[in-house]
Amino acid sequence: MEAVSGLVQLGYTIASGAAYGIDGMAHRAALASGGNTIAVLAGGVDRPYPAGHDSLIQRIAVSGLVLSEVPPHTAPTRWRSERQREGIVLAKQRNAYKGRAPSLSPFQATELCRKADAGVPKAVLAREFGISRETVYAYLRTRTNEADAATALVEKTVEGLPADTRPVPTLTQYDTLLATPPAREH
Repeated sequence: MEAVSGLVQLGYTIASGAAYGIDGMAHRAALASGGNTIAVLAGGVDRPYPAGHDSLIQRIAVSGLVLSEVPPHTAPTRWRSERQREGIVLAKQRNAYKGRAPSLSPFQATELCRKADAGVPKAVLAREFGISRETVYAYLRTRTNEADAATALVEKTVEGLPADTRPVPTLTQYDTLLATPPAREH
């Protein structure tokens, strides 16, 4: 709950599946923190599922958003996950299934971001790191979101300080030494 509250305070919207367990807890924490939350249902939006979360889903509908990938009046089913498993079996039979996308080490993720900032095309990065372009974009979004959240937190903290205690950028003798190139001896 603390993690959700922190994200809500940073302005994030919480999206989850409205299922029992962590999904329901995330929605409740977002609502309790005064944040925005989105519930993605397994059936039509008029068929709250699980039924035990009917009142929670109604609260989300009032102050957030309830949506579904299927039309109203559609009962929740397991066919989507079954269809996904069948697709994996077929891909394995054709030797086309490579498993889950590999995750990058922190060093690789930093290197990926550095090369992207340098203008290397995303398709080239995907081939080089053995990941999909979608995964490349996910790493770049994560980095941007983390940087934005950190910047907002620092700005909020500095704004809350009395004027005479705010950090003031200063140069030290070491900064000037680092900025000045050493003299060359001929």
